[in-house]
Formats: sequence, C-alpha cells, structure tokens
Amino acid sequence: MTINVAVAGASGYAGSEILRLISAHPDVEIGALTGATTAGQSVAELMPHLVSLADRTIEPTTTDILAGHDVVFLGLPHGHSAEIARNLGDDVLVIDCAADFRLTDSHDWEKFYGGEHAGSWPYGLPELPGQRSKLRGANRIAVPGCFPTGATLAMLPAVVHDLVHPDLQFVSITGTSGAGKKASVGLLGSEVMGNLRAYNTAGKHRHNPEIRQNLGAYSTVPVTVSFTPVLAPLSRGILTTATAPLVAGVTAEQAYATYAEFYADEQFVSVLPGDQQPQTKSVVGANMCQLQVEVDEAAGRLVVVSAIDNLVKGTAGAAVQCMNIALGLDEAAGLTVNGGGTMIPGFVAAAVTAGIKPSGKPDMALVVNTGPEFVAAGVFTRNRVVASPVKLTRKAVADGRLVAVVYNSGNANACNGAQGDADAAAVVRRVADAIGCEAADVAACSTGLIGEQLPLDLMLDAVDPLVAGLGDHADAAAEAIMTTDTVRKTTLVTHAGGWSLAGMGKGVGMMAPSLATMLVCLTTDASITPDMADAALRQATAVTFDRLDIDGSTSTNDTVLLLASGASGITPTQQELDEAVREACADLAQQMQADAEA
Repeated sequence: MTINVAVAGASGYAGSEILRLISAHPDVEIGALTGATTAGQSVAELMPHLVSLADRTIEPTTTDILAGHDVVFLGLPHGHSAEIARNLGDDVLVIDCAADFRLTDSHDWEKFYGGEHAGSWPYGLPELPGQRSKLRGANRIAVPGCFPTGATLAMLPAVVHDLVHPDLQFVSITGTSGAGKKASVGLLGSEVMGNLRAYNTAGKHRHNPEIRQNLGAYSTVPVTVSFTPVLAPLSRGILTTATAPLVAGVTAEQAYATYAEFYADEQFVSVLPGDQQPQTKSVVGANMCQLQVEVDEAAGRLVVVSAIDNLVKGTAGAAVQCMNIALGLDEAAGLTVNGGGTMIPGFVAAAVTAGIKPSGKPDMALVVNTGPEFVAAGVFTRNRVVASPVKLTRKAVADGRLVAVVYNSGNANACNGAQGDADAAAVVRRVADAIGCEAADVAACSTGLIGEQLPLDLMLDAVDPLVAGLGDHADAAAEAIMTTDTVRKTTLVTHAGGWSLAGMGKGVGMMAPSLATMLVCLTTDASITPDMADAALRQATAVTFDRLDIDGSTSTNDTVLLLASGASGITPTQQELDEAVREACADLAQQMQADAEA
C-alpha cells in the first residue's frame, strides 16, 4: 500500500520535520511540497539536511497543486488552513498542524485567535481514552498544540482516576522553534542566549483553552488551568512541570502505579522509573513523551514532569502517528522512540541492512558533513595489532579534513592483512564516488568479528541505498553500529553561544565480559580549526574513554572522531570547545560503562 502525500508549508519547522519523518516511512511516496514565501526555491537551499529530497522544488500552496493526493499535511499559520481544507475532497485525508480545528468552543477561538471559528475536527492525541476509535478512518484530523500535548499527558491519568483536585498548574520551558520561522526580535540569538523569559502569562497564552478542553473532558467537576510558558535558550524541546493538590489518602506509590498502568500499552509515552528525570535531550527527534511522577508530601501535591520534542511528539510526529492510525497502517511507521540523536546542522546520516549480521539487523551507517567546513580530528586504539579501517582512517584524518565516515558492524576487518586493507579502501572509494568527494576525505570504521574477510560485495551494493537515505537519521545510524550493545548510545550538548555538539557511540570500551570495540563519532556545527578539534578531542578522551578500563584490554578497532561543519558560523573559545567535547565524551563513557555492567 503506497500513500501519496503532500506537505503544505513544507519549509517551516513543522513541515520540514514531517518531511524528515515520512522520508523514512515505508508506505509513503512524497508528492507536492508547497510554501507561500519559499515557492520556487529548492529543498537543497532551504533544508539541506533532507538530502534525499535535495532536487525537489517548493511549489505555491494552492488547492490545485494539493488535490489528488491521498494525504495532505497542512503546516500553515493559524487561520490559513480552513480555506484550503474546504476545497479538498472528502477522499483526501487532511491533517492540520495549526490550531484552526482544535477547539470545540467558538468563544475560546474568538477570544484567543480572533476571526470566525471554522469548527472542530477529531483531535489527534491518540493517548486520550477512546480517541483512536475517532481517528480510525477519519478524513480530517487536528494535530494538538505542542504545550497541550506535554501538559495533557502529564495530568491525564490523575484527572481520569480522580487522584487530584482539578486545580491544575503547569510551567512549561520551551525552545525557540515553537514560535516558527517568522522574524522576531525576541527570538534573536542575542536576545535568547543566556536568558530565560516568561511570556503570555496569567492565562493569556493561546494554549490555555486547549489544555482545559482536553482535561476537562475527563473530569467530573470543572477544571481550572494555570499555564505559564518560559522561553529558554534552546532550539527545540519542552519540559513541563505539572502540579495539582492530591485527593486525601492518595500515596506516591498509588500515583506512580496509576500512571504506569495507564500508559502501559502506549509506545510513545514512557513513565520513568525511580527518581530518573525527563530531559529534553533524551527526546529530541523522537515521537516520545517522558514522564516522572512524584508526590510532594509536605505540600500535598502531585508533581509530574514531562519532556517532549515540540517538533515531533508536539507536532510532526503526532501528525504522522495520526495518519498511520487513520489509514490502518502500523502506528509506529516512520517514527522512533529513541531520542537525543537529531543531526547537528551541517550533517546528515543514514543506515541500512547490508546483510553483514546474521541477525538481519541494520549493519551499515554513513555520516556526511555537508559543510561549509570539513574539519576533523581523531584518536585511535593503542593496540599493537591495528585493523585495516583504523590504518586507513588515521591517514585520512591526518590533514584535519573529512567529508564522510562509513561504518559497518558485524565484521571488524581486522587481522586480514593486505586483503583487509584493499577491502577497506574499496568501500571508501565507493562511498566517495557516490557522494562526490575525494576518497582521501572518507574515513572507515568497522566493528565485529575479527579474522573474517569483509563481505565486500554486500557492502558495495549497500552504498547507493545508504546515500539515497541520507537525512536526519542519527538515531538509525547509532543503532546500525551496535554489536554486543544492549542499548543505543547518543548524547547532545547545546551551548548557550548558539552552537551544538552531538555524539553517537557503541561498545563497552573493551570492558569485560563483553570486550566490545569502542567507536564514537562526535559532530558539531561550531566553526573551529583542525588544531582546536585535535586539542579538544585529546584532552577529553584522556579523562573519559582512556579511563574506561578494567584489565587493560584494548581493541584492534577503537576509534573516536570529531567532525565540525561550521554551519553555525560561531567560533567558540578553546575552553568552551574543550568543555563541550569533554561533557559529550563523559556522557557516552558513562553509557558504555552502564551497558557493560548490565
């Protein structure tokens, strides 16, 4: 079953996230991409991370262009969806990411948005009791607002099961992408960085009535909502703290058990164990809401913290999830529950199953730096026996420049002599030809069984699918490099100066009993020199990965790379870079240690 999908407002934050998700959807064929102010521009110009769609051009947003598709996603400004939807037939599934059809009360619409109320559509929050039955077979769906998603999921079980008196208070910390791409002085980096600011306080925010509508539908008494949004210096993510007075006799154990049972079958909601707290970095890129449930006994209040990515579970992911439900597809198709792996600007990634692993799981990954800068540094195993990919990559990174890194798991290509060297070089040449760069600018990293010849034909055949799938797929790449790992390992560091650094890793640093090779790829959009990258990487590994040891075992393949695209245009100080790289390496090292001891 192939679904032909159009995206209106494709170059906005919501639209581009929908494109990122459906580009990996097994049942979707991407049709028209439209925009108002961006018509005539290419995807390559506007969204360089969507490499597989680079040759597509944005068209004007008209009914004629959108008609004829099976599904139309509307990522338009509030108040612009109704006219488009009215002229699309009932045979088209229209999914609106704006607020036009969310509210059932026309007075709320007029008060908070202004203009004539267009009516309401089935509300696209499947986790509401009984809501999936309203979405199945629907031809019109209203995607929830980002704040209402995090707030509603935080308090829904408590309201449904009468754990609290419905005097509900929410404080939501959010990034700048929630405001969209429109120009605004208050969203300038110099205004946002190093600053926190509440806005639309005291009941003035447009999402107030939506939160009240959602939770009021499941309360036996009127619900009051106090909602305070706070703008923080990050691009995406919402952390909501929700509190309400407990009904007498409700214990912390009872509250936690109620939430755990309520969401037990919900694959996109995770009630965290113990005192583990939700974090925005843990859900970036994922269609996931993390929750922690606690009781403040001194205050007699339930405290629930939720974390979502406002652009995924808060918008685009919810839209794709609703499409899947409406059309009877796998609800999780095109979506991931793994967060923290969103690509840093200037980088794209992909993963495929080449057939190296007998398990049939993904076993090749590709990370590509799209520039404008191509700085790189690397540190490698001290083992006296060194695998062919390590020898190749040491030479490639010696000049401080890399364009791409190709990874494979299931075969280490170690102890294979001259044939191993030739095979590693052949894979690198094939990748270089496919992405249009010099072979000397491509690194190779392998992990898996030692002493077995690389399945070269399988890997060469997988290169074209890898390149075709390049996009915002860091999570898939991190999974494809796993061997004995039980969990995927990623990290994200966002600097207040306006640049970021992400990382993925695998292995357990040759710690017993797994003794698995360690591979790490760090990427940053900072504008740095090769000397800065090298210094930062060496000081970080010296106090993190070099100390991840039990008995002195080393691997033939251990490799840690740092790549910098310069896409942010911001040059940090050496100290700032050192601290960020050290933080990312420490996080990954701790994840490796925890996995080794699992």
